[in-house]
Formats: sequence, structure tokens, C-alpha cells
Amino acid sequence: MAGAGAAAGLVLGGLLTTYASWRWVFFVNVPIGILIAAAAPCVLTESPRLSGRIDWAGAVTGYALAVGFSRAFVVAAGIALLALLIGIATIRVRRQELAGAAPEPQQAAPQPAAPQSTAPQPGTVQRPEDRAALAAAARPCRFC
Repeated sequence: MAGAGAAAGLVLGGLLTTYASWRWVFFVNVPIGILIAAAAPCVLTESPRLSGRIDWAGAVTGYALAVGFSRAFVVAAGIALLALLIGIATIRVRRQELAGAAPEPQQAAPQPAAPQSTAPQPGTVQRPEDRAALAAAARPCRFC
């Protein structure tokens, strides 16, 4: 049935624009609307009154869905932009944390060849906490 309606609409639209003008296509709905408005009191009956409260949560959700679907591209672009801004802010904060939290590794001055001793060299890492801090500073992120 829908195919027949589509075919008839194309043929009648072509006839209307050929013999009248393209502007007449705007008036096609006027006689249909008048017929429906005249037939409505005969066909439609009054629905029974229901007592109860208004479902505000459903009304807000329905409105939000209607607006969201009608402006889906704008909403999707807004969400993508928000995610991008959050990602950039997270990366900047993480870089600042890494730059301020871990001390810079110090390089020991070259020592002349001397006999090996068991005493620690100056500038070397001695405690496990210092080793962990230097290892964290050498990595670009915590996942590497």
C-alpha cells in the first residue's frame, strides 16, 4: 500500500507542477486537513478522565529524548568536545604531577680511575624510595 501511495504521489505531484505551478504543492495539504477536521467529531470519542499525578520524571525524560534526537549531531559534537577537553586537562595535570613529584636524576661527576671501594659513590641512589622516584621520573606515563 505504501508503494502505491508513493507512486501516486509522484505522478500527481508531477501533474500538479506541470499544469499548475510548483507553488501549488504547498496547498495540497489544505483540503486534506479540512476533511480530517470535519470528520474528527464524528469519528473520535472523548477519552475517559483519569485521576492521578503527572509523571514529571517521564515528561522531562521524554522532552530530553525528543530534543536529543532532533539535535543529535549537535549533542554528539558537544559530548565529543567535552571528552576532548577532559582528556587534554587530564594530560596536562598528569604532566605537571610528574614534573613536580619526581626529583631530577643527578649525574655523578666523572671520577678518576681508583681502586673499587665498598663506600657508596656521591650522587648515587641509596634508598628504595629514591629508586622508585627515579624510575617513575624516567617513564613517560604510568602504563609504560
